[in-house]
Amino acid sequence: MFYTRLFSSATWRMPSSLTLVLANTVPLFGVLLLGWEVFPLLFLFWAEGVVIGAFHVLKMLAARPTEWGHWFMKVILVPFFFVHYGMFAAGHVTFLIQLFGGEGYSDPGFPPDPAVLLGIIERHHLVWPVAAFVVSHGVSFFINYLGKGEFRRMVPVVMFMAPYARVVVMHLTLFAGGFLMMRAGDPTGGLVALVVLKTILDLGAHLRERRKMER
Repeated sequence: MFYTRLFSSATWRMPSSLTLVLANTVPLFGVLLLGWEVFPLLFLFWAEGVVIGAFHVLKMLAARPTEWGHWFMKVILVPFFFVHYGMFAAGHVTFLIQLFGGEGYSDPGFPPDPAVLLGIIERHHLVWPVAAFVVSHGVSFFINYLGKGEFRRMVPVVMFMAPYARVVVMHLTLFAGGFLMMRAGDPTGGLVALVVLKTILDLGAHLRERRKMER
């Protein structure tokens, strides 16, 4: 059922599905043309997790806009989510740099020094790949969440933990793959496979979210 929907024509007619796949092809250029190894690829996927968190804040703010009781919950939940998810992301990237960065990267500290993070983005030419993920999630937000009225059916309390499941499962899988690639003599083929796996996981999570919204 899942794979049937994954490769159905309806899936590929969705602009959000197309932009998701296109955004996920950008890292392939980094691997094949810029010689990325494990670290810049995993760092890019971490940055996408930050993008997901930012759009999730917008989703919570936009949910049930005419119901004042939910606005009371938003005043509590949104700042708490901002701090909680921010600490989660900070711990994640600190662990990522220490584990995969190697000797060429300084300890970012905790919370990470923004200059260190920006330096990594500049060193590996990650601005455009990050921008591609912003566009991808932005298309889904404006077309599906706002345009199709999904925001009218979402409850801020229920949404609070939603991004964690996607990000945690995704990055546990990618970290495991990253360890395997670090042990490989020539990891290029494995990194391409890792990007393909991530794209499939992403698209599956996107379709499950759309199906849940349709109920």
